[in-house]
Amino acid sequence: MELCCHGGQTLSCKALNLSVEGMLLETGDITLSTGALVDLHIHTGAGDMKIPAAVIHSNTGCTGVMFHRPQPDLYRMITQPLNHGRSTIAGRVPLGAGG
Repeated sequence: MELCCHGGQTLSCKALNLSVEGMLLETGDITLSTGALVDLHIHTGAGDMKIPAAVIHSNTGCTGVMFHRPQPDLYRMITQPLNHGRSTIAGRVPLGAGG
């Protein structure tokens, strides 16, 4: 997945956590400004998605973004295989954990 900043910077990142409203991303040593507008480019088996979002917090290693609009279809598509026999906490599912 790539996070594209509206200033032109593109970062390769890994999703750590997903909710309908946003995502926590592993971004390495990069720290982004709170309020920065970004686009998430997500590559899925169903095609590519571009999701506009805003940075709500960022520190070394992680960046939290809030989608401009809730993304229930993305949430269902990604979490459906993980929900078999598991429960989620507060509607949030860590990504990258087996399943």
